[in-house]
Amino acid sequence: MLTLLFLFLLIFTLILSKKIYKNYISPLSIFLGNFFLAFTIFYSVDFIDQDLSGRAFTIILVSLIAFLFGVTVFHLVKKPRNINKTAKKNLLSEYKRGIAVEDIKIFRFLFLLSLIGYLYFLYKIEKQLGLLNVLVNPNLLNVAFAFDEISLSSVPMYLMKLSMVNSMFLLIYILKFKPKRKQATVMFIIEVLMNISVKRNILLYIIVLNIIIFLYFNGRKFISNIQHYVSRKSRNSIKRVRNYFVIASVGVTFIYFFTLTQSLLNKQSMAQGSLFGISLPSYIVKLISYYAANIASFDKYLTMDHNDVPLFGSTLRFFYKVLDQINLIDYQDNFLVLDFVYIPYAYNTTLGQFYIYTESGMIGLLLFYGMVGFVSTYLYYKYQKNKDDVILLYLSLISVILLFSIREYVMIFVDFWITLLVIFLFQIHSNKNYRKKKREWDTG
Repeated sequence: MLTLLFLFLLIFTLILSKKIYKNYISPLSIFLGNFFLAFTIFYSVDFIDQDLSGRAFTIILVSLIAFLFGVTVFHLVKKPRNINKTAKKNLLSEYKRGIAVEDIKIFRFLFLLSLIGYLYFLYKIEKQLGLLNVLVNPNLLNVAFAFDEISLSSVPMYLMKLSMVNSMFLLIYILKFKPKRKQATVMFIIEVLMNISVKRNILLYIIVLNIIIFLYFNGRKFISNIQHYVSRKSRNSIKRVRNYFVIASVGVTFIYFFTLTQSLLNKQSMAQGSLFGISLPSYIVKLISYYAANIASFDKYLTMDHNDVPLFGSTLRFFYKVLDQINLIDYQDNFLVLDFVYIPYAYNTTLGQFYIYTESGMIGLLLFYGMVGFVSTYLYYKYQKNKDDVILLYLSLISVILLFSIREYVMIFVDFWITLLVIFLFQIHSNKNYRKKKREWDTG
């Protein structure tokens, strides 16, 4: 019964997204649709504990309603114009804002910095463990990270984290200008590949971020191109839709990488189970658990003591850490280390709502998701209106927060804040260039 309910809510969310945003892919479908899909799967499997307390269900429900309230408030206050008319009106100015051709120089510089960081990372591995040893047994690196034998909190390591934001810049540059020289494409591929590591979450963030950018950049053409391909299968339609097959192949490749590293890191599971009564192989059971089991672990973690969490101690972790480093405050983030819970398999990740609720209570939860609902909707319409690349970067970043809230809280990672800072600095540069060009147009 609950499976059918959440399946209905999922379909309704997609229809609502199409009605409101004129697109199936929107902040609304990414957040609400994602949770309704997870709940549909959660109540359709037989290998996850499904005893969800009223408290856990209420917190999740409040976050979804608060997000929807933020979306509603935006539409009541702003009353966005018809996207089709707005897009046509701004067609001529589409490439005047955001990334410019000459910005490739900036991206080359960022690429060089991230490459220096990556080479330093390899040097640390060679010095501490030996690169060949790690290639033979990647679990050595996993253990070294766990016991902080190789620290990622140093300036050279932070340089490597620029690969995430630079991959975003480079993808937009490639999509926007379609350069004949493959330099930007090569840099983009290297930026992604340098994040292949036992810490798979960063690689996943980069892949998903760039997929979201691709989908937002192409807008409603995503669906229409596929429909055109299915109905006609002409040479042109095949060319238009092949990029989407590339996305699918990236997803399949990542699943293969995930299952391979599970074995190499001694995390393989012999778990058995079924979905909708259909028996599944153990690696699919593990994948589904990584996605849907966070609902069950959320319930378990809520029963534990969390009185040691500072106000906004998770969200503002990066700033707390900076203040702690200069001895202005004493900040310990041990509360972010989650003990394993059994659902029934050992598990130590949970919903993003957990971090927000434990740092600021129900009021903080309401304010956070209400604000995110409002801001994400604002960014969506702003991008549809102006096609500003910087807005696309912000929109994609907030969409990743919403998407990954099903299993973690992206804002606790330094990678998020470095990415946000670089985007903000690039926005200053972009606006300065835009004003300069506008003066030239006005006087020319």
